[in-house]
Amino acid sequence: TCEIDGFKIAPFICYDLRFPEIFQIASKEAQIITIAANWPKEREKHWITLLKARAIENQCYIIGINRVGIGNDLHYNGKSIFVSPDGDILNEISEKETLIIKELEIDMIKAVKEKFDIKKDRREDLYEAISNCNFILH
Repeated sequence: TCEIDGFKIAPFICYDLRFPEIFQIASKEAQIITIAANWPKEREKHWITLLKARAIENQCYIIGINRVGIGNDLHYNGKSIFVSPDGDILNEISEKETLIIKELEIDMIKAVKEKFDIKKDRREDLYEAISNCNFILH
């Protein structure tokens, strides 16, 4: 993580978005998580849905920065977004190369957590215990 203007920021890349556990770890400290990506247009619904999910489940800002253009016969349509800690998309989504500037408020994170702080209910000790159990399904 790094700190900029009082926000702790954790950077990730493209495919990391599909692994929610690492975001849980990062969001223990970070208020902003960025994901720089080469996410193709054909999986655009996944891109937007997963970014929103990571924001909601981690109660932090998620910034998805996606490329535009053609590469390796894949079409990349941008769709970079800022997602609030409660899952709202904060900018107009564009397929063009553009600069997005948003003012983020640390108080928004505090308000979301005060309303419903899911982090305090996580039981990571149980997750490990469960993963060590052998279940047999019939």
